[in-house]
Amino acid sequence: MKSILIVLIMTTSFVFGQNNHLKMFEKLMNRTWEAEGKWGDGSVFKQEINYKYALDSTLIISSSKGFTDKAQKKYGNRNHGIRKYNASKKQIEFWEFDVFGGLTEGTVTYEDKNILYEYEYGGTIVTEVWKFVNDSTYTFKVGTYKDGAWNQVFLDTQFKGSKTFSIDKVYAKLKKELVGSWRSKAWDGELKEKWYQDQNGNLSNQAQYVEKGEVRYEATNRIEVVKNEMILFTIIKDGNPKIYKASSYTENSIVFENSDYKNPNKVIYTFGDTDGFQRSISGTENNKPSSYTFKFVKIK
Repeated sequence: MKSILIVLIMTTSFVFGQNNHLKMFEKLMNRTWEAEGKWGDGSVFKQEINYKYALDSTLIISSSKGFTDKAQKKYGNRNHGIRKYNASKKQIEFWEFDVFGGLTEGTVTYEDKNILYEYEYGGTIVTEVWKFVNDSTYTFKVGTYKDGAWNQVFLDTQFKGSKTFSIDKVYAKLKKELVGSWRSKAWDGELKEKWYQDQNGNLSNQAQYVEKGEVRYEATNRIEVVKNEMILFTIIKDGNPKIYKASSYTENSIVFENSDYKNPNKVIYTFGDTDGFQRSISGTENNKPSSYTFKFVKIK
C-alpha cells in the first residue's frame, strides 16, 4: 500500500508517461522550427519541422516540410520521422521517411543541450548537430564530425522556433475536456475523479482511490495560470502539498514536472479521439524508474 500511495501523490496531475531517455527533445516541443540556408553545392535548404509525442511518449514523431521536387520549385510535406529509445541497445534510434520513398536511419546522442544525429549517406558517416543557443534558437550543422571537431561542413544555418500553442489556448482545452466525473481501473481498485471550475475560474479536482469498498487515498488539486506558467497544486489528505509546473504542452497533451520529487516527478495528460483521456505518472521508485498509465472514462 505504501508504494501505491507514493505513486498516487500525483494522481490528479496531467498525463504523459514520457520516457526519460527522450528528455532531450522537450525543448523542441510546442514550437514550429524553421531554417533556411545553402548547401555546399549551392542548392537551397529550406525546412519547417514540428514534433509531438506518441504512444505514451515512448516515441517522438516529427513532420517536416521542404522542397518536394529536384528543381526546388515545389514546397510541401516532405518527411515523416520517428525517434525511439532501444532498451536492448541502450541508444536512441531514428528513422526519416521522405516523399521520394527514401529512408534515412541512424542514432541520436546528447551533448550538454545539443542533439546529434549520426547516419550513413552515400558511404559517408554524416552528423547533424542541433546546437542549443536559447529556447527558440539552435545552430544547425551537417557534415563529418569526430571527437568534437568538424572535418567537413556541408550546411551551416540556424533553426528558429515559434510557439504553436498558447498557454491560454491549452488551458481552455483542458477545461473543455476535463470538466465532469471520471473513473479508471487502477491496481486492485478504481480511481474516481471530479473536475470542475471553481469560483475563480480555475480548473479544480477531487480524487479518490477506492479498493474493496474502502477509500485508500484522497486529494484535491487545482490547475491555474500564474504569470504565463501553468501550475498544478496538489493537496493530499494527511500529506504535504505539492507544486508542479508545466514543462511542455501541445493542443492534446500537457506535462507537469518537479525534479525535486522522486516519485512521481512527472505527470502527463493526453487526449485522443475517444471520449476519455489517459494520465501517465512516472518517477523513481526503489531506485528504479517507474511508470503507470490510467485510462479514464466519463461516468454517465
